[in-house]
Amino acid sequence: MKKTLIGTVFAAVMIAGILPTTGMAQGYYRRGRSNVNARESGQRARIREGVRNGSLTRGEASRLYNEQRRIESYERRSIRDDGRLDYRERQRLDRMLDRSNRDIYRQKNDGQNRYYRRRWYW
Repeated sequence: MKKTLIGTVFAAVMIAGILPTTGMAQGYYRRGRSNVNARESGQRARIREGVRNGSLTRGEASRLYNEQRRIESYERRSIRDDGRLDYRERQRLDRMLDRSNRDIYRQKNDGQNRYYRRRWYW
Protein backbone atom coordinates (compact mmCIF):
# COMPACT_ATOMS: atom_id res chain seq x y z
CA MET A 1 0.00 0.00 0.00
CA LYS A 2 2.74 2.39 0.96
CA LYS A 3 4.71 1.66 -2.25
CA THR A 4 1.70 2.22 -4.51
CA LEU A 5 0.87 5.48 -2.73
CA ILE A 6 4.45 6.72 -3.12
CA GLY A 7 4.47 5.61 -6.77
CA THR A 8 1.17 7.41 -7.46
CA VAL A 9 2.37 10.60 -5.78
CA PHE A 10 5.64 10.45 -7.70
CA ALA A 11 3.79 9.99 -11.01
CA ALA A 12 1.45 12.90 -10.21
CA VAL A 13 4.39 15.17 -9.41
CA MET A 14 6.14 14.21 -12.65
CA ILE A 15 3.02 14.87 -14.74
CA ALA A 16 2.42 18.17 -12.97
CA GLY A 17 5.99 19.19 -13.79
CA ILE A 18 5.81 18.19 -17.45
CA LEU A 19 2.50 19.79 -18.40
CA PRO A 20 3.48 23.45 -17.91
CA THR A 21 6.63 23.06 -19.99
CA THR A 22 4.70 21.63 -22.94
CA GLY A 23 2.28 24.53 -22.76
CA MET A 24 5.13 27.04 -22.78
CA ALA A 25 6.71 25.38 -25.79
CA GLN A 26 3.48 25.55 -27.76
CA GLY A 27 2.96 29.17 -26.81
CA TYR A 28 6.45 30.08 -27.96
CA TYR A 29 6.32 28.32 -31.30
CA ARG A 30 2.75 29.30 -32.09
CA ARG A 31 3.29 33.04 -32.04
CA GLY A 32 1.08 34.38 -34.77
CA ARG A 33 0.34 37.62 -36.50
CA SER A 34 -1.58 38.78 -33.46
CA ASN A 35 1.67 39.68 -31.71
CA VAL A 36 2.80 41.77 -34.69
CA ASN A 37 -0.59 43.43 -35.01
CA ALA A 38 -0.68 44.20 -31.29
CA ARG A 39 2.72 45.87 -31.50
CA GLU A 40 1.66 47.86 -34.56
CA SER A 41 -1.53 49.11 -32.90
CA GLY A 42 0.39 49.98 -29.73
CA GLN A 43 2.90 52.01 -31.70
CA ARG A 44 0.13 53.84 -33.56
CA ALA A 45 -1.46 54.65 -30.20
CA ARG A 46 1.85 56.04 -28.94
CA ILE A 47 2.14 58.26 -32.02
CA ARG A 48 -1.44 59.52 -31.54
CA GLU A 49 -0.70 60.23 -27.89
CA GLY A 50 2.43 62.18 -28.87
CA VAL A 51 0.43 64.29 -31.31
CA ARG A 52 -2.25 64.92 -28.69
CA ASN A 53 0.11 66.00 -25.93
CA GLY A 54 2.32 68.03 -28.26
CA SER A 55 5.56 66.05 -27.93
CA LEU A 56 5.49 65.26 -31.68
CA THR A 57 5.43 67.84 -34.43
CA ARG A 58 3.39 67.30 -37.58
CA GLY A 59 6.45 66.34 -39.60
CA GLU A 60 7.67 63.86 -37.00
CA ALA A 61 4.23 62.27 -36.76
CA SER A 62 3.98 62.05 -40.54
CA ARG A 63 7.34 60.30 -40.81
CA LEU A 64 6.44 57.87 -38.03
CA TYR A 65 3.07 57.07 -39.64
CA ASN A 66 4.83 56.45 -42.97
CA GLU A 67 7.19 54.07 -41.21
CA GLN A 68 4.19 52.19 -39.80
CA ARG A 69 2.66 52.01 -43.28
CA ARG A 70 5.88 50.50 -44.68
CA ILE A 71 5.87 47.86 -41.96
CA GLU A 72 2.24 46.99 -42.62
CA SER A 73 2.78 46.78 -46.37
CA TYR A 74 5.75 44.44 -45.85
CA GLU A 75 3.59 42.27 -43.61
CA ARG A 76 0.79 42.16 -46.21
CA ARG A 77 3.23 41.28 -49.01
CA SER A 78 4.82 38.53 -46.93
CA ILE A 79 1.47 37.00 -46.07
CA ARG A 80 0.20 37.30 -49.64
CA ASP A 81 3.14 35.26 -50.96
CA ASP A 82 2.35 32.00 -49.18
CA GLY A 83 -0.44 32.79 -46.73
CA ARG A 84 1.70 32.90 -43.61
CA LEU A 85 4.80 34.46 -42.06
CA ASP A 86 7.83 32.22 -41.96
CA TYR A 87 10.65 32.53 -39.44
CA ARG A 88 12.80 34.99 -41.40
CA GLU A 89 9.88 37.21 -42.31
CA ARG A 90 8.82 37.32 -38.66
CA GLN A 91 12.38 38.16 -37.63
CA ARG A 92 12.52 41.00 -40.14
CA LEU A 93 9.15 42.31 -38.98
CA ASP A 94 10.32 42.19 -35.37
CA ARG A 95 13.47 44.14 -36.28
CA MET A 96 11.42 46.70 -38.19
CA LEU A 97 9.05 47.10 -35.24
CA ASP A 98 11.98 47.41 -32.81
CA ARG A 99 13.49 50.17 -34.94
CA SER A 100 10.13 51.92 -35.20
CA ASN A 101 9.75 51.71 -31.43
CA ARG A 102 13.14 53.39 -30.97
CA ASP A 103 12.26 56.07 -33.51
CA ILE A 104 9.00 56.87 -31.71
CA TYR A 105 10.81 57.13 -28.39
CA ARG A 106 13.53 59.36 -29.79
CA GLN A 107 11.11 61.69 -31.56
CA LYS A 108 8.87 62.01 -28.52
CA ASN A 109 11.80 62.82 -26.26
CA ASP A 110 13.96 65.00 -28.51
CA GLY A 111 12.96 68.28 -26.90
CA GLN A 112 11.00 69.54 -29.88
CA ASN A 113 7.31 69.86 -29.50
CA ARG A 114 4.41 71.29 -31.36
CA TYR A 115 4.62 74.53 -29.36
CA TYR A 116 8.38 75.09 -29.65
CA ARG A 117 8.01 78.52 -31.33
CA ARG A 118 5.79 79.97 -28.64
CA ARG A 119 7.22 81.91 -25.80
CA TRP A 120 6.51 81.02 -22.22
CA TYR A 121 4.35 84.11 -21.62
CA TRP A 122 1.89 83.47 -24.48
